[in-house]
Amino acid sequence: MLFQLAKRFPHMVDVWQVASSSEGRNIYAIKVMHCYLKDAAKRFSFAQIGYPSNTKKPILWIDAGIHAREWIAHSTALYIIWQVREVCHQKKMDIVVVPNTNPDGYEYSRKINRMWRKTSDQCSGVDGNRNYPFHFGEEGVSHWPCQYVSYTLLITSQHFVY
Repeated sequence: MLFQLAKRFPHMVDVWQVASSSEGRNIYAIKVMHCYLKDAAKRFSFAQIGYPSNTKKPILWIDAGIHAREWIAHSTALYIIWQVREVCHQKKMDIVVVPNTNPDGYEYSRKINRMWRKTSDQCSGVDGNRNYPFHFGEEGVSHWPCQYVSYTLLITSQHFVY
């Protein structure tokens, strides 16, 4: 769907590979350009908009699918892309969406264990949103990687995306 949108709307949609998973799956982002937030906000409630240091135009970043078993997140991200594309017509902001940040875990949850939430197979996978060095892992998680909800000390200690 991402590449179909880019082909159909080349003046406002761009798709590129942002990373590869540890199992070699591609992770893509789609950028919907020239959006006017006021129109988009009528349809969506965006939590936060930031300004990257090298631009004066705001960018809204949406990522989905960090937990493998939460399949609806992927669909929701794709739906947002389609809806936002319909209301974007002025050069006020760009929206970047990564609909599947965890393709390895997603495939594992589809083929092996439907309730799997981590990035890869059982002991080498990490809980993606508990793997950043900012107050994560303080409560409710195990420090043992084979546990259901675990984290590693730093994002660089497990190369689930590189």
